[in-house]
Amino acid sequence: MPKLLTTAVVSSICLLLGLPSHAQQQRLAPPSVPPPLPSPSSVPRSAVSPALMPGDSGSDVAALQQALDRNGIDPGPIDGDYGPMTQAAVEQFQQWYDLPVTGVAGPQTLDILGLDVNNISVARTSAGEFNDDFPYVVAVTESSGKLREVRRSFGNAFVDSARQGEFINIGQFDRRSAASDRVRDARRLGFDTRILYRR
Repeated sequence: MPKLLTTAVVSSICLLLGLPSHAQQQRLAPPSVPPPLPSPSSVPRSAVSPALMPGDSGSDVAALQQALDRNGIDPGPIDGDYGPMTQAAVEQFQQWYDLPVTGVAGPQTLDILGLDVNNISVARTSAGEFNDDFPYVVAVTESSGKLREVRRSFGNAFVDSARQGEFINIGQFDRRSAASDRVRDARRLGFDTRILYRR
């Protein structure tokens, strides 16, 4: 009987403080045994930067997405774009391995996934900047007023411009095939999209 009374008191205190009860904590806790890690030899060696983060794109982000997928975490499409789904997958992985949950794949996260952390080769761009290593730009050629709608599907989209005029940039890639995949995805969603080549 005292045990039942103690449980009721603890649950009441948790309720008053807005804390999850013991039963809720058990349901929310990550699995006690993380999934097995890939052996480094099975992971394609790729020059991954010391930190990959939302908004990054390129082959190293694709390698990160593949490593997460092999660990049983869905990063969304393996498209080389560090969007909201990849960020959520990184956060889940970090929870499983008791890492700081930042959503940024820093050196510890990349190392545990078996990825090389010694080189930088991601496209980090913001409006007005361009990375020469990623010349294939995927452009939504509709009004910039559609930026909010485009961002629902492509979180790092921004308004950009080129000789052809203003457009919504939804990614820059080092290979035309990767850019073509992004165009296909955007067209499936109903956006008028094409590839621009900038050097």
